[in-house]
Amino acid sequence: MRESLEAARKRGEKAAASQEQSAATDAIENSIADVNRVSGETAQAMERATMTVTGLGEQTRILQSLIDELRGSGQAALPV
Repeated sequence: MRESLEAARKRGEKAAASQEQSAATDAIENSIADVNRVSGETAQAMERATMTVTGLGEQTRILQSLIDELRGSGQAALPV
């Protein structure tokens, strides 16, 4: 009888360990999915930021061109 109690205890321990391992695997999978989601969001945000910076650069060039034009046309009201 002692052997069967010991075997039952070991089976219970194995089952508990298996459940813990399964829960840990699920948690890792969820964490990986979260990292993938955040990485995708970050990539999209960086793409938008790049487009914004490019647009600002173009607007800066246009503004500088207008300023140069106005200075060249003798507009005294513009500070140097």
